[in-house]
This record gives sequence, structure tokens and C-alpha cells, in this order.
Amino acid sequence: MSYGNRAVDDTFLEMADVLVEGGFVPVALGSFVAHHSLMTNVAAGRPDADDLAAVRALAAQVVEKLARVDGAEAACVAAAPGNRPYRAFGGVAFKPEVDAGACTACGL
Repeated sequence: MSYGNRAVDDTFLEMADVLVEGGFVPVALGSFVAHHSLMTNVAAGRPDADDLAAVRALAAQVVEKLARVDGAEAACVAAAPGNRPYRAFGGVAFKPEVDAGACTACGL
């Protein structure tokens, strides 16, 4: 997963639960800083070369982990950090302002 340089809260646990419910086996967890899509001054220039090296290192560890077991089930993540019930999403404190007169009804 990628995040805008803030706490991941219950994201790992939620993602692992969704994967398991969908019949997948989560075998690794990783979070990587990326340039925030809304607050463009947060994590500008990320991911950088060091971040991408960390992604490659995690990928190599996963390949090694999977090579040591007979099936993905044996490599399943034992526990994902997070809390149940998941932290409620309260929205964001800021809301975009739009010029209703400039709306073209594009549906976006």
C-alpha cells in the first residue's frame, strides 16, 4: 500500500481481511510513502530512489519466503497490525470549493 506519509491506522488489518474474504492469502505487509494526491506539499518527490529500493527489498524477501514453503497458506501473515472494530472514518476536515457556475455536468 501507499500512503501520504501519515499513520496507516487499521489499513493493514482491513486489507488482510478483504484479501482473506476474497480467497487470497496475504503473505507480506509493506507501506511506502508517496506524494500525497490532495496535499501536494506532503511527501513531494516520493517515492524516491531509497523508497523504491525498499520496495525491491521487500519483494525479494517475499520471493525468498515463498520459496521456503509448500504453498502460500504456509506463508500467510500471522497477524496484521490494527484494531477491531476498525477505526471509523470521519471524513476529512477540508472540503473542496467549486464554482457551480463553471460546472459542465461532466459527472466527475
